[in-house]
Amino acid sequence: MSIFVFIGAAAIGILRTGLSTWHTGESRRETLETAQFVLAQIGQDLRSIYTHEFLEGQSANIMLVCDRDAQGRQRMRFVRTVEGAVSSFTHREAGALLGAEKDLDLNQDYTEARMGDLRPTGGLCELAYVMDSDPASTKLFRGLRAPIGGAGTFFVDSNLTPGGASSSLIEFAEGVLYLGFHFRTQYTNTWDLRHLPIIMPAADEKSGPALWWDSTRSRTPPFKPEDREFTTFLSGSSLLDPSDDIFPRAVQVVLVVAEGETGAISKLSSDIDEESTRIPVEDYRVFAASEYKYVKIGGEWIRYAEAKRGALVLRDEYGRGARWSIPAAHRRGALVQAGRTFSLILRLPGGREDWNSR
Repeated sequence: MSIFVFIGAAAIGILRTGLSTWHTGESRRETLETAQFVLAQIGQDLRSIYTHEFLEGQSANIMLVCDRDAQGRQRMRFVRTVEGAVSSFTHREAGALLGAEKDLDLNQDYTEARMGDLRPTGGLCELAYVMDSDPASTKLFRGLRAPIGGAGTFFVDSNLTPGGASSSLIEFAEGVLYLGFHFRTQYTNTWDLRHLPIIMPAADEKSGPALWWDSTRSRTPPFKPEDREFTTFLSGSSLLDPSDDIFPRAVQVVLVVAEGETGAISKLSSDIDEESTRIPVEDYRVFAASEYKYVKIGGEWIRYAEAKRGALVLRDEYGRGARWSIPAAHRRGALVQAGRTFSLILRLPGGREDWNSR
């Protein structure tokens, strides 16, 4: 009889191990699929970016802007060529009739095209990538609209609120903890964010990527540049002067996707305030081998130095409010997650440098 009990227990153990392995594999598959989907679309959009040719009356509407929302998260919008302008019925019919009033915005476009109510695209459209207004949300929104410019343009900040009555932003992916854009300047020689994008570095100096970009050079960055730090800003009058516009030659896209229970995830074991430098967690070991040393709690990112003795330890350049998030108090039991980080470097067509600064 005991042999049957032994065999039964062994079978149950094997079954549990198999289910656990399957669950882990499914979780990783979903994470990888989300990352592949998001990065593939961003890559396609950026490779189709359009930099103007000083077209009369249109140049001021053609730009690339990457700034931050109210929570400090990066958001980007730019102009690209219209995909499928010849093969797509919707795109072909846009502008077929006079008096059309609707924009191409991925919202009932086919119906509006059949009714002859879509305005002509001019072969160009605006693209926008923004995170949800809720800092704790993992929803990423993507917007597309044509023709460029006008009252609904993405280059007006008030049009970048997901879920608004007139918003052209559509939920694109869920499970996105972080989306960052790092721009290669004409001086960049490393993608390491520990180094500022300094102007004209010496042979032994490192110059990192820029995290803020305005091709029109008319927007003031929300930070005071350090000595020799590269910034795109010139003056407010540059908005209507396309001759001084600059576009990056490459961009690094950093995407962090949430993992399931099998990933680097735990909970706070006690309350912390916005200045705490020791982050107590229920299981610190899941973060010990992390390559990037970042965790997210609520809407705040925290960069830690090491994980030991039941906590994540912060020191020196490691600290609260990382990735431009806002430090906040968090209660015991709050979710602590690192996510899985993916990176993609894209070379952009039509890059343009500022030769006057050499």
